Amino acid sequence: DHIIYSHETLKMKCVLNAFTPEEIGKHLGSDRDKGFPSALCPSDHIPVGAIFVIKDNIKNCNSQDCASPINSENYSQELSHERQIELTMFWESIKSQKPSNGKKRPTKEELEAGQKYKTMIKEWKKSLEGNPAELEYARNLIKGRK
Repeated sequence: DHIIYSHETLKMKCVLNAFTPEEIGKHLGSDRDKGFPSALCPSDHIPVGAIFVIKDNIKNCNSQDCASPINSENYSQELSHERQIELTMFWESIKSQKPSNGKKRPTKEELEAGQKYKTMIKEWKKSLEGNPAELEYARNLIKGRK
């Protein structure tokens, strides 16, 4: 598995070490005669993860390709412009996964997709509970207040 990102706008701070050396030994064996999936990792995909920070040059983003933060005096003092852009971009990524709601009766799969979408929003808001300004900003994004 891979993580693809732009070096122009993001800087990698750290990478997840999916397994300890001991776990690697359990997965691959001392002679590398084992592999994935295994009892420890029942998937043939190795977990990947990283933490990124937005580079300073995103401040100068005037392109229409950049996410536009909500214009509000309340946030300007509490949230940096970069954080507003980051939250807006994250909301856009969630919103892009919203299932279409046609006029016909939804299928079981469509109902499940709708529930997954609602759960993603709830989990995102829950992750912001420690920062009231970020949570309020996210709520306004969700309500479409731009």
